[in-house]
Amino acid sequence: MIRGRLLAGAIVILATLWGAQASFGEETKLVFATLNPPQATMSTLRLHPWAEAINQRGAGIVHIDIRDGSAIANHANFYSRVLDDVVQIAFGSQSYIGGKFQRSEVVSLPFGAKSSADGSQAFWQLYASGVLDAEYDEIHPLVFFTFPQQALHFAKKLPSPTEVGGLKVITSSRVAAQVMSELGASPLSINAQDIYSALQRGMADGVMFPWTAMEVFKLTEVTTYHVDTFLGGAPAMVFMAKKKYQALPADVRKILGEMSGETASRKMGQTFDREGSEDLAKLKADPRRTVMELTATQNAEWREKVRPAVDVWLRETPDGAAVLAKYNEIMAKLEPDR
Repeated sequence: MIRGRLLAGAIVILATLWGAQASFGEETKLVFATLNPPQATMSTLRLHPWAEAINQRGAGIVHIDIRDGSAIANHANFYSRVLDDVVQIAFGSQSYIGGKFQRSEVVSLPFGAKSSADGSQAFWQLYASGVLDAEYDEIHPLVFFTFPQQALHFAKKLPSPTEVGGLKVITSSRVAAQVMSELGASPLSINAQDIYSALQRGMADGVMFPWTAMEVFKLTEVTTYHVDTFLGGAPAMVFMAKKKYQALPADVRKILGEMSGETASRKMGQTFDREGSEDLAKLKADPRRTVMELTATQNAEWREKVRPAVDVWLRETPDGAAVLAKYNEIMAKLEPDR
């Protein structure tokens, strides 16, 4: 009888160990909401290659299930979709999450990083320094990047590139809105997916947007006059919920860590720089539109005009002075001539 009990006990232990081993060997699946159509350059140049590199590196350990489009998550709800575990990874801009990421908007300040590569690397280093910790208490960032410096795009030609007073201009953040206010325009807050119709219907005269986003939202169809300047970038990220990330198996976290961080952030920024140069050259070659570049003098004048926007950001942002000082310190090393 004792012998039988020992045998039964051994069988139970073996079954338990076998079950644990089978569970341990299962591939972890993470659903990734890109928010963009599969053919959008945001997907093809950046998000897809990043996810596919992880799938290749983590075959049998982790698989990122890419979900393009806005059915599962969109620019308005991507943050809550991650926190609610509807998706495990998402791309999105902190600018669309009202009031949560005030410190991170430092990368949105006008006349900032000259390149997205430098801006994205600086953004990650700023996060790594700890000055942004209060904003990332719920999530675990995998990649940071900054959209290119924003230019101005209008449905009609302006009397001169600097005469924007009284015009209704769509902006993507409170910093951008303050910048346009200082230049005399009336800023409008409109969801990215509704910008096209707002310009088409005449509800807005123009939009502050980076060159690389114009084709994504088909805004070249409703704008013909462009002012090339440096009115501020915008923050963006690929991220997970902190609780979800911390609950992942160690080998999954290891792979995600190896494929994310500062190096991945800079690489994403570099793709924006290449794409932005190509898109700008394409628009300049189009005889149907006008692309105006501000002179050094005009840019200097606008830099002075929008300085109050920086002051407002400093006053309204918790630890604003410390965040800006650290950001400028990092940028001085990356772009000594800025």
